[in-house]
Amino acid sequence: WDQEFEAHQRQQQPPQQDASDEEMDREIDAAFEYFTTPGGSSS
Repeated sequence: WDQEFEAHQRQQQPPQQDASDEEMDREIDAAFEYFTTPGGSSS
């Protein structure tokens, strides 16, 4: 799902060299938690 996720992210928002890093990190983190936990909620 790495490629699909990356493609989806690129489609959602243009490559911003500024907030792209922070946004990507947050998005990937949330996605990672969602994919790793079947329930989609881990706290």
